[in-house]
Amino acid sequence: MTVILNLTWAIVLLPLVGVGASFLAESARRAAQTEIGFTAVAFAAALIVLVFRLTHVIPTYENSQTFWNLQPTSASAADTRLFSNNFLALYGIRVDPLSLAFMASTLFLSLITQVHALASLRGDPQFRRFFWVAGALTFGILATISSPNLFQLLLGWEVAGVAGWMLAAHHWDRPGVGARSTRTFVLLRVSDLALILALAMTFAKFGIAVQQRVSTAGQLPTDPFSFSVLSPLWHLGHVGLVAGVGARSLVVLAVLFVVAAVIRATVGPLHLWFSGALQAPVAGLALLAVSALMPATVVLARVYPLLLEAPRMLTVLALIGAAGAVAGALLATAQRDLFRIGMFAVSSQASLIMVALGMGGYSPALFMLFTGSCLCVVYFLTAGNLSRSYRTRDVADCGGGWRRMPRTMLALTGWAIGISGVSLNTYSVLSATLRNARPGGGTAAGVATAVVAAAVLLAMALTAVYAFRVVFLVGSGDPLRRRGFDIARLREVDPLQRRTALLALAGAVVATVVGIPGINAFTVGARRLPGFTFSHFIFYGGSRQQLALDVVALAIAAVLGAGGAAVAWWLFSAAPRTTVREVRVRLARVGTVLAGPTPGERAALRLPTVLVRAGQVLERVDGQFLSPIADATGESVNLASQWLTRLRTPRFAFSTAAAFAVIAVLLAASVLAVTGHFPVRTQ
Repeated sequence: MTVILNLTWAIVLLPLVGVGASFLAESARRAAQTEIGFTAVAFAAALIVLVFRLTHVIPTYENSQTFWNLQPTSASAADTRLFSNNFLALYGIRVDPLSLAFMASTLFLSLITQVHALASLRGDPQFRRFFWVAGALTFGILATISSPNLFQLLLGWEVAGVAGWMLAAHHWDRPGVGARSTRTFVLLRVSDLALILALAMTFAKFGIAVQQRVSTAGQLPTDPFSFSVLSPLWHLGHVGLVAGVGARSLVVLAVLFVVAAVIRATVGPLHLWFSGALQAPVAGLALLAVSALMPATVVLARVYPLLLEAPRMLTVLALIGAAGAVAGALLATAQRDLFRIGMFAVSSQASLIMVALGMGGYSPALFMLFTGSCLCVVYFLTAGNLSRSYRTRDVADCGGGWRRMPRTMLALTGWAIGISGVSLNTYSVLSATLRNARPGGGTAAGVATAVVAAAVLLAMALTAVYAFRVVFLVGSGDPLRRRGFDIARLREVDPLQRRTALLALAGAVVATVVGIPGINAFTVGARRLPGFTFSHFIFYGGSRQQLALDVVALAIAAVLGAGGAAVAWWLFSAAPRTTVREVRVRLARVGTVLAGPTPGERAALRLPTVLVRAGQVLERVDGQFLSPIADATGESVNLASQWLTRLRTPRFAFSTAAAFAVIAVLLAASVLAVTGHFPVRTQ
């Protein structure tokens, strides 16, 4: 068992080793194949460990495989200073069902996108650069998922953020890409700052308490950032048993973690960093979607004990997610750009994940992440294939996809069906909302629950509408005739690009089957499997959650999904219907307003102009006010020096020298008199 579990370090490090090995390859394509090979080996190792964990009973639910302790050379157990010599940086792998499942999922999606890039980026001048950046991003996400403590999580978070910015700036030589990628960089650094402040506050508030703890099996007591150590301390701090820690401290700490996660997850107006990356390659956008969903959700899952202890924090998280889900789905419904539709779909899905976490649905939220990450990759790869074939990103210019591009439309329709509810993602969120039961007891307030439930229902309906809107606009009718585009030459893209999208869709299907509720444990040969139900494997606390099938939530999700698809067909399919023309005209007017840049994007676009004007104002102030003061000071010194120069006459110099000589004689006489060497007659 130890040998198998020790393979987990290779899962995390192999993509990074592939980055280094890719620089040794002579050609760019061989470098790409090297990185893909290392990612594939890491994925195979992840599957081995995951299957082993599923088929073997392990005494502890969580294991930490430590391979590097940065310990101090001298430490005193009696030292209780805040910043003592007992600080320990622990580097290792947290081996639990959450980390194993999502490491395998991340590697699967990264492998697919890199294979897709082999064809879609052929001839790109930055071909080699894309693959080593993709490997670094994969390593950052894996390090975040597998971190046993907050310190290592921060390192993985930073690597993923910087690699995401480098993907956003992939086409740095194109007009406007530099400014947009700078926006991505700044917003991601703000989320980093929030996480750093959370770590600093954790060490300041709980550092001494951690050092005073008695060592437990498998955990070093001096690790002030360990999730296993901090979880009980957060509860003790809530009841007042940790010095200097109370409910207010826990709320502030929880807010910092939530802010970091909300920014990274592109919730609501914080989608700005993703919109700044929409000029990235298609495979890069798919990876950025994964990097938006995975780290943010994993951080909230790791600090979930803190969110349970901080008063009303989960309710606030649910309300934020509810507002973001509705806003994202509504904006996705109005967009014309294929990639902006995907961006707002990611924002809406991330918001629904936060709703599930806020309403106590720990396993449902992680299951939605499990399926949603696959579906996001399916969409971006398919949207890239469509834009390449139609030579446009405008969904209104597409058409006739079912006749001319059946395999690509199969992937697009599968995405629409999955995101609308068949993948059980919306069912999971709705069931968690209706259940309203948090681990360890407690529920959200009645008014808040009603608001969140209404928002979830509206978001589910809008999700089905915008998903099938894309399907019917692209699949039915005929493409728009425009200069430089020959409809007769419209055909499927490269087979490799089609197959990767379909393979990602197959992964989403497998993830959905894994999440079917109510499947109990069963026996295969001599092995007893715990059941394929997701909540049997990944759950909160020390006991498995037996979440039964929620028939009401399933029925509502099915009705809303089918109803949204029907509305989309009625409004957006190419079938001639005179009754719908007036409705389309009105919706087009509203959609024109919503399809444009959001207020945040307008502000971000105006910000450089504002900064330039501010610089011009400062330059005028410097020229009209500050520079004259400095010039006047210099002129006054010059005038004074000229006046003194005029005083330097021979007579003035002789008088000054005589005065200094008299002073020197008097000073010497005084010294001699005081020391008794000068004859003075006294009576």
